[in-house]
Amino acid sequence: MNIINSSKVTFLLSFGHTGIDWLHSLLDSHPQILIMPEFSFYRSWKVLEASSAKTPKSMHQIWMSYFSSPNNQGKENKKFYNQEEQNLFSKKFFENLECYGISRRNTFNAIIEAYAFSKNIDINQIRSVVEHEHVSFPYKSIFEDFNEPNILMIYRDPRASIAGFYKGIDKKYSNWPDLNEYFINMSLEEWMNSYELFKKYKYQLNKKFKLVKNEDLSQNTKEEMKKISKWLKVDYNNGLLKSTYPSGAKWVPDSCYITKDQYNNIEKFPGTIDNFFDPIKVKQRWLDVLKDKRDIIMIEFLFNDFMIEFGYERITKNSFFIRLKGLYYYILPHRGTMRFSYYPATKGEVDRLKKKLFLLEKHKILFFFKNLPLFLQSIIINFESMIKHLIIYFLPGDRWLRYDNPKIETLFRSLPRGSNGSD
Repeated sequence: MNIINSSKVTFLLSFGHTGIDWLHSLLDSHPQILIMPEFSFYRSWKVLEASSAKTPKSMHQIWMSYFSSPNNQGKENKKFYNQEEQNLFSKKFFENLECYGISRRNTFNAIIEAYAFSKNIDINQIRSVVEHEHVSFPYKSIFEDFNEPNILMIYRDPRASIAGFYKGIDKKYSNWPDLNEYFINMSLEEWMNSYELFKKYKYQLNKKFKLVKNEDLSQNTKEEMKKISKWLKVDYNNGLLKSTYPSGAKWVPDSCYITKDQYNNIEKFPGTIDNFFDPIKVKQRWLDVLKDKRDIIMIEFLFNDFMIEFGYERITKNSFFIRLKGLYYYILPHRGTMRFSYYPATKGEVDRLKKKLFLLEKHKILFFFKNLPLFLQSIIINFESMIKHLIIYFLPGDRWLRYDNPKIETLFRSLPRGSNGSD
């Protein structure tokens, strides 16, 4: 029988680039809170195709391979700090799977309990288990497994958030128009999906739904953390004001604007983080990124209702004409750093698309597409981008289906950053 009371479990979600890692780091060291470092169970379940496991042994193998992978060995996300911890976890995890079964909910409980066991944490003394799911895409799966779950969600000004997305995407994928498009779509849909979650469940969940405003947390950290601790039903202590990770690694604020080297060497980079969260400085940062007014018109069009609900003042007018322009700018392809310019497809991009169609078993479309000349392939790619934007806005369906697809995930996340996208 599972010993984790579902009422203790809280899912930490974000609208996207809203400070969720910071909030995680504030919760990290509290003795009554159990939160695994950078562990998104539901997204991992999908990417790992864990539902394909038929036995406790195969489920155990899938997750142990995940936990021991190089991607889970960083200072911020490493789960185990010696072989003894990992061995204890592995043994307990397998025992739990054999005892509880391998359903998604039971696997979640098996992991959490085994992690506590490996760290010599008495799970019965834990008042709140916080699962950092990061984005809201999996919320339908969460609600399938947990009846009226506790949701802790952090938000901020969408213009600041999306400007941060732009900056991060441009740093990593400026030379890859198709990757630029993919991650911009994902970023905007994270916000759309999160607002849909809020509208759907804010009254149903009532007190089980806690919203945290990034700007308030930045300016009044102590008062906001007191509110959060009360909501989580844990005792407040000043450890909630310190950003920590189990490894002792420092949390770096807004890594899209500041490097770890700058943060860790303040004397070398004077003035870099002075008043970093000052509202005026924050606004100036996102205005510097959104220099093209078309970006602001588009963002304020897409998230007008959210901005009204949460008291964010528009820069542009909310007229019918401006709304039409916002829709038009959104429909345009966003394939590159100059989001409103035409980017012809390169041979490298076409080859990646062919591979994607093959992996998705779209053989008829692939046969037709690969026999066209490059200029027609480029026109089709740009046209398909606009059609996709219309679908995302008007006929979204299950938004998560477009992302975290294990068949094509590596196409978008494993390319060399900073290289020439024409390859």
